Amino acid sequence: TTVARALVERFQGPTAYFHFTPPIGHALDTRPPDDEVHFPRRTEPRGSYVLGCLRLGRSVVRAWIGHACRVRPALDKGTLVVGDRWLYGYVGDPLPLRFFGPRRLGELALRMLPAPDLVVVLWSDARRVYERKQEMSLAEIERGLESWAELPVARKRLFDASEPAALIAQRILEGLGQ
Repeated sequence: TTVARALVERFQGPTAYFHFTPPIGHALDTRPPDDEVHFPRRTEPRGSYVLGCLRLGRSVVRAWIGHACRVRPALDKGTLVVGDRWLYGYVGDPLPLRFFGPRRLGELALRMLPAPDLVVVLWSDARRVYERKQEMSLAEIERGLESWAELPVARKRLFDASEPAALIAQRILEGLGQ
């Protein structure tokens, strides 16, 4: 979200933002929230396989509707649309989404979604992340970093999260040809 804020601030034009899935009932935000929203992290990898798969299906449908109603019209007007996380968490970090289905199902869902112009994955040393997120074990952070880095999506670029957000944002804009 910090990089998304820097990206919106650096872009010389209209911007829009959404977290996870684009909204259906209201317009896209013009920028990320000023404060980080922290959700309690699930630490137990247990839950319903069926409900997790149903959540994934519902998210895919919501993503398509939000894309058709909000994102596509914004893109057609030349707006830079920043999607924070999108549905990549179903593959990169499924536990907080309560998805206990097979990774391949999450990957299939990602292939069914509209492809963005650029997928940004922030990378950092696991120990550095652990200093900020001690609610996760070091092993869990290492697995998560690997999983995010291996997202099976086109137009993916890894960026070093230890660099300043403004520098990462500038490199993202360069990657978009801006």
